[in-house]
Amino acid sequence: MIDDKISNAQLAEGEENVTSNYAPPEPYLRRSADACLYERDGGGRAWVDGMGAYSAANVGNRNLRAMGAGIAGLVRTTVLARSRRSPELALAGKEVERFFGQDLMLLPMNTGCEAIEGAAVLAKLAFNRHPRFEEKREQLESEGKTPRAIYCRENFHGRSLWAKSASAEPAYKEPFKPLTMEAEMGLVDYGDVSALEEEFKKGDVYAFVVEPIQGEGGIKVPPPEYFQNVKALCDQHNVLLVMDEVQTGFGRTGTPLAQQQFGVKADITSFGKSASAGLWPVSGALAKKEYGELLKPGEHGSTFGGAPASMALMRAAMRELEDRDACRLSKENGTWFRDELIAMCTELPDVVEVRGMGLMIGIELKGEAGVVCERLRKSPFTYRGKKMEGFWTNDAHSKVIRISPPLIVDRDLLRASLYSFAQALGHPNPEQYRAGDLERPYSPSELMNGVADETKYYGGRVRRFMEEVL
Repeated sequence: MIDDKISNAQLAEGEENVTSNYAPPEPYLRRSADACLYERDGGGRAWVDGMGAYSAANVGNRNLRAMGAGIAGLVRTTVLARSRRSPELALAGKEVERFFGQDLMLLPMNTGCEAIEGAAVLAKLAFNRHPRFEEKREQLESEGKTPRAIYCRENFHGRSLWAKSASAEPAYKEPFKPLTMEAEMGLVDYGDVSALEEEFKKGDVYAFVVEPIQGEGGIKVPPPEYFQNVKALCDQHNVLLVMDEVQTGFGRTGTPLAQQQFGVKADITSFGKSASAGLWPVSGALAKKEYGELLKPGEHGSTFGGAPASMALMRAAMRELEDRDACRLSKENGTWFRDELIAMCTELPDVVEVRGMGLMIGIELKGEAGVVCERLRKSPFTYRGKKMEGFWTNDAHSKVIRISPPLIVDRDLLRASLYSFAQALGHPNPEQYRAGDLERPYSPSELMNGVADETKYYGGRVRRFMEEVL
């Protein structure tokens, strides 16, 4: 257990033995809860969690329901490995069908990188085995060509050697060359349908792998008809559509999967991060049954993927998203917050654009976003009688401020946070964004309203339980 008696100096000594592949700022964070981060257990400095652990904490930090499900799962059994049958995995399969839709099979994994790589494995397997690709397979074999998958520039699919091969970012690739899998990959600009069509016309493409919204690429939202046109092209040229929803899934954009916002259904989809409510690594790939059924025992898998406690966590995360109405909250609060930021930034010449969907928002700047993110973290405001040090987030693609708080964040807290943004972005009159009415503590009537909301939430859970049992 980490307690306040362990000094920062002692922690720093231990950190010297950890690789420096990240560069987090001070201080050490010893506690988090709901939509906030805390310096220590007993209180101390507090921040709004504006990053949500890269969208891993969609239902809030330390979600009690998910924690209970995980602990209960561990009490019953630990990892069984997929070579043994797990009731929790079977139940998760049913939950996937209910939550994401019918005609899907789950390939359970752990990390986001494993999930999208698992999706790529399923795509390659589909090309090699499914009857729909027989003619294309024979044609490429006769011509001596290598089948390719197409990716988008400025993508982020993780940090494995496979993901680095698919990247266009020199910082991810150059230190690790040669990357031999590049021969099986091609790159196009995100949102460019014409460039994608030109690649498809070469006749050697079997899959297009794409994020619905580019996260690490700078919170880039595609043109409105982009994915409709992409799906039509994929159908026309016999190409699988593979969508990476590790960051965008589980309600982040306002629907269970972001692809639903664009009216398409991918052949194979990866998910992760918030699949466990942010408690430990849980991820997976969803494949249409005609492709999922092609995978045979021993061809791909994971010792911990689909572990009983992990599947209990995933089921709890899905239920919590529904019972908290998190998709609606993400859509409504995200749209409101984005509109407020757009209005604020019209007066700021250093802001290029505010964009996003749901509670996945980016503010693109002319200069370096990291500097402004540091100011955001140090731009205090008072909320409900307590001092908040600022809004803690980081940059995406160096020029973009990333905004992805837990989906359960209260709109009042977002409104109070606007004062931090006005200060950090250099607004000429930041005081106009100070939410003075939210600085006082909760009144008794407001506290009772909160109790009523929680009562309604637990009442809904009881009703669902009774319906399922009876």
